[in-house]
Amino acid sequence: MSKIEILHLTTDSRIGGTEKNIIALVTHLDKDRYESKVVALMPGGELINKLRGYGIRAECLGMRNKFDLGAIFKLYRLIKNSKINILHTYLFHANILGRIVGRLVGVPVIISSIRVMERRRHHLWIDWLTNRMVDVETCVCEAVRKFTIEKGKIRADKLVTIPNAIDVQQYELNMDIEQKKMELGIELNYPILGVAGRLHKQKGHIYLLKAMLRIMREYPRAVLLVMGDGPLRTKLTIVCYKSLINNQLKFLGLRQDIKEIMALLDVFILPSLWEGMPNVLLEAMALGKPIVATRVGGAEELIEDGVSGALVPPADEEALAGAVIHILTRPDKGRGLGKVARKEAERRFPVEDMVGETEKLYGRLLR
Repeated sequence: MSKIEILHLTTDSRIGGTEKNIIALVTHLDKDRYESKVVALMPGGELINKLRGYGIRAECLGMRNKFDLGAIFKLYRLIKNSKINILHTYLFHANILGRIVGRLVGVPVIISSIRVMERRRHHLWIDWLTNRMVDVETCVCEAVRKFTIEKGKIRADKLVTIPNAIDVQQYELNMDIEQKKMELGIELNYPILGVAGRLHKQKGHIYLLKAMLRIMREYPRAVLLVMGDGPLRTKLTIVCYKSLINNQLKFLGLRQDIKEIMALLDVFILPSLWEGMPNVLLEAMALGKPIVATRVGGAEELIEDGVSGALVPPADEEALAGAVIHILTRPDKGRGLGKVARKEAERRFPVEDMVGETEKLYGRLLR
């Protein structure tokens, strides 16, 4: 019996939450039944090499911008010359290009994924306009599914929720905490806070920087580690200098050692203004970290306020600061929140569940 050929098409080759879930999926799919290939539109990241290291076929089309016709023709030829049974796409540009090209070529099954509560109206409109080309769109959480029905005007029967997943065992680290702090230039007894994500308006960094002013009144030695890069880096750096908190912040940029850095944290903070199901929260949960997150998107499906973390309103620096101070003042409470969070990640979001639900969907659509 020949294997089912699946082409996983994603926009970016940089490794973020979406790409981590692609890696988890393609490395855990039944190898006797499925043959996966991953294609990224945009260059500049480690996704392709990482997948090849796992023995997964992968390539990047080198798309320079969304109007790069050369890359679009490459995608057309690639799909036309392949015997693809399923085209599974991720992120907006891959979703739209994939479904158009896939239907032109005649791919039997096309699945798109919706990973965020999209704020741009033209994205919602284009998704609605081309939705007839898709068999199913998967949503990473119930919040995203409900948003897509209400704001995106997509029929409920075209949407399936398959949550993100995490392999908790990969977050059992054996590392020298003191050595890592020295490497980052942090004194051993300083409280360490952290945020990870693209430096973009969506992630709400500006409210966290404002919250740091209050946090530092209570904990003047507190250090905030900012992991990630993006268009707001210069603006955020200027805000730090103007607020005189620059000595307590470290902009670490893009890192390959995110897990190890997050393992140092006394509190992990996610101040987003809108979200899908933030993968970085699952990582913090797997590491057993006390979490303060805004009550947006799938964060409410991951964290139970006061039980596995703290949830605060978005764009509210006072609430953000208060929740962080509350945890720093009660370290035993913080450790308890982290332990519950880790157990919840292991119990509710194992990779096997995500893969099993995806394989069921593949089977149903192929039938």
